[in-house]
Amino acid sequence: MPASVEVTGPSTREPGSPPGQGLAVLAASLYLANLLVIPVLGFLALAWLFIRCDRNTPLLAQAHVNQAFSASLWAGVLLVLVNLLIFLFGGYRGVHTWVIVILYFTISPSCIRPWSCSASSPWPRPWPVSAGECP
Repeated sequence: MPASVEVTGPSTREPGSPPGQGLAVLAASLYLANLLVIPVLGFLALAWLFIRCDRNTPLLAQAHVNQAFSASLWAGVLLVLVNLLIFLFGGYRGVHTWVIVILYFTISPSCIRPWSCSASSPWPRPWPVSAGECP
């Protein structure tokens, strides 16, 4: 018989976990849901979470919610720009459509990711900041 798994709610924390970890995981999950599973509903939930965050929210959660919301906005802007580019190059029946679509899906994730790793983040990175210095 398998052991029972206890599900912890947003108000409870596991011992040793940093404050705001559950909210940070929720923000990252909503970001992925926005990109992959339920685009409009995921963005609306992420926007609601962004609006609800205030000064009392732990820094870890604030950083993740802000980053996820910002990355979602940039992904939306890039999506609109790519559609305009396709329209300018002859519409969806043009010969360049698939080239633009493939370039968009290969380049846009690599453009958004470095923006999310800002140097002004209060959280240490797993790699050295400068030569010989570890956070």
